[in-house]
Amino acid sequence: MPIRFEQALKRLTGSDLVLLGGGFVVLHRHQRWHLLTLTYYGSVLGLHTVHFMSEERGHETVREWLPLGRLLPMEEVSEILPLEVEAKVLEWGEDYIPWISDGLMDLGGGPTTDTQSFVGFDPDEPSEAVGTIQKLMSKGTQGAYLRFKSTFRDLSEQDG
Repeated sequence: MPIRFEQALKRLTGSDLVLLGGGFVVLHRHQRWHLLTLTYYGSVLGLHTVHFMSEERGHETVREWLPLGRLLPMEEVSEILPLEVEAKVLEWGEDYIPWISDGLMDLGGGPTTDTQSFVGFDPDEPSEAVGTIQKLMSKGTQGAYLRFKSTFRDLSEQDG
């Protein structure tokens, strides 16, 4: 029996389940919805981009993708996805300072996939980047997203 929309929302907001659909992952963390993309870093499938979605857009995406997508535990999507989410889907803009300072993240966006552009954050002046990220988090504006250049392991190695 197919899962109902309300059941899916409840399961996604209260667990480590994600909705996998069309190569994208929908995740609920820190009381907001995120759209994630994955890429291979060498031979490991890791989290590539984090898009912040409004509550309305998160619900709309779940409703649209539920008939064709699958609810799965994160580790079934990628064995390192739970660790990637822990390191990259953060609660506050300032939590991204280590990524910014190490030059391992930038801001992407554009009206279509053919016209994407990326802006690097100044590692010596993270406060402007933090403000931008915090606005994305609070508004869930479509278009801009965070793009990561490595897995959580690279950040750990640089900090360790």
